[in-house]
Amino acid sequence: MNYFVAALDLAEVAWISYKRKSRSVNCSENLHGLFNIPKGSIKSITDLSRYVPRQKEFLDIFEKLSDTNLRIDQDMLVFSSEGKYFWLELKLKYIGGEEDEIFATLKDISEEKKTSIEKKEIQDKQLHFKESLSRVAIIAETDIRGTITSVNEKFCDVTGYHYQELIGQNHRILNSGFHSKEFFKVLWKLISSGNVWNGRICNKNKNGELYWVETYIAPIFKKERVNGYLAIRFEITEQVFLERRLREEEEKSRFNEQLAAIGEMSASIAHEIANPLAVINGSNNLIQKQIHDEEKVTKYSDSIKKAVSRIQKIIVGLKRISRKNQSHLMELAILHDIITETIGFCEESLRQQGIEIQLDDIPKDILVLCREVEISQVLLNLVNNAKDAICENKMCDQKWIKIKIKFIELDEIIKVRISDSGAGIPNELIEKVMESFFTTKKTGKGTGLGLSLVKRIIESHGGEFILVPESENTTFEFSLPRAQVAKQNAS
Repeated sequence: MNYFVAALDLAEVAWISYKRKSRSVNCSENLHGLFNIPKGSIKSITDLSRYVPRQKEFLDIFEKLSDTNLRIDQDMLVFSSEGKYFWLELKLKYIGGEEDEIFATLKDISEEKKTSIEKKEIQDKQLHFKESLSRVAIIAETDIRGTITSVNEKFCDVTGYHYQELIGQNHRILNSGFHSKEFFKVLWKLISSGNVWNGRICNKNKNGELYWVETYIAPIFKKERVNGYLAIRFEITEQVFLERRLREEEEKSRFNEQLAAIGEMSASIAHEIANPLAVINGSNNLIQKQIHDEEKVTKYSDSIKKAVSRIQKIIVGLKRISRKNQSHLMELAILHDIITETIGFCEESLRQQGIEIQLDDIPKDILVLCREVEISQVLLNLVNNAKDAICENKMCDQKWIKIKIKFIELDEIIKVRISDSGAGIPNELIEKVMESFFTTKKTGKGTGLGLSLVKRIIESHGGEFILVPESENTTFEFSLPRAQVAKQNAS
């Protein structure tokens, strides 16, 4: 025993020998240091029990040892004379003999216990996270070849397959045929190289029904090599269908807005075509009456040619707009051409109302990136609004619409201003004119989509649409980013 005690002293492990018959104790010097008490303070087991919160349990341990219960190992929370708590590893051995001796070793294991507790907390958190994730996510593991090795209950619920039906299978069992081979080829290339793949996949369950999942596939590494894959999926079928319905509604709304704009444009074009058609019809009647008067026939024939030329010009512009309207993509366009062609659609109706259109000289080298038909729609809407405002103002002596172009060179911004000699917008309506379905026109005269649609179109082009507050006359202004400056004038 002396050699054993010496070994403990060398290992700096505290010990105590308790002789139950005489109730005497013998202990190592470092036992006092363990509890930070003076040497010789421990003269009995009761003296030692004072530093144990559960004294009776501690004392009972020493009484339980016997011939049939030779050893007890227990971790115990104790405290020093300063009140500092620490964990103690207590190992008791029944020696017996005449003195009915018990030998115990005591070791401070606070650091090991702290590490163990922290490790347990981490493991518990990981388990809780895994259980929580498993309740909401579809989880599967595969080997390096893609063979399914493990799935959670959610995976079975969503796919309709039993666990036994899935293990050993490949994910091709869920292939809906929606995605191309190239899609999965890119996916496998990414994850096999050690990267994480994320995307949406359309799968098919056991009943043949399609469902969508947001998917994350991560490689599992073993000794720095890919050894398998973990796939975490979240079902988003309802979300995908909702997004699809929203897109359809947006397309429907866009289509309705375009129909409204086409209706307003058609009214302008009808005015433009009606006048030359009246000229053609009238000239034709006069020719028939004056068929033998060559000079008059020539005069009326020239009128017909001019009217036909006017209609042809309008039709060419319409065809161009129709062709551009088939694409939602932005293209480079010459601002001069957009403005002059759009004004051409309404200049005859303006002339009939006695309204003068005052147009700035527009350089032919100004290019903008836009959807041309939408910018034409903006201009036509603003000009028609100006025309209606002028016509409704019975006190208006001068009838004019001005279109001015301003180039902010520093910011590469083109600003287009449209002002008119109408009565202006009342102060109480200024904040409302940009709202959808608000209109100052009489029933049947406007859709209420005008200015709100104009604002939305301009903002979708990266520009700004405002009612200029400091202007003497009603003035609207929209801006567009300039694409580039051509080196030569466009023809």
